[in-house]
Amino acid sequence: SKQAFGACYAHVLNMIIAAVIAGNVRGEVALEDQCAWYAINYLIDTTLGLVLSIGFLRLLDYVANQRDWVSLKHTGVYVGKEGIIHWIHQMLAWLGILSIVKAIICLFRWLFSAPLAYAGAVLFAPLQSN
Repeated sequence: SKQAFGACYAHVLNMIIAAVIAGNVRGEVALEDQCAWYAINYLIDTTLGLVLSIGFLRLLDYVANQRDWVSLKHTGVYVGKEGIIHWIHQMLAWLGILSIVKAIICLFRWLFSAPLAYAGAVLFAPLQSN
C-alpha cells in the first residue's frame, strides 16, 4: 500500500515536472511536448531515481537504528496498537524520500534540459503527427 501511494505521488509529480520543464528548457533547443518530457522523466526516474532512493532508504535505515526510531527500524511490521502509527511514519518517510529524489532529479533535468530536449525531439518525432 505504501508503494501504491508512492507510485501515485510520483506520477503526479512527474506530470507537474514535465509541464514545468517543457516551458523552461535551457539553451536553444525547444521541446514543448509534455508527453516526451514525461517519458524522459520516467527513464531518468527509473535509473538515477532508483539509485538515489535506495541510497536515501539506506541512510534512513542507518539513522533509524542509531536513534532507535522503532517505527522506522522495522519496516513492514504493523502489529499491535502502534501498527497504524508505524505505517504512517513509514509512509511519510517514503514520501519525504520521494520528494527529495524528485527535487534532485528535477534539478538534473533542468541542468541538462538542452541535450535531453534534443534527444526527446529526435525520439518522439515519429509520434508528433498523431
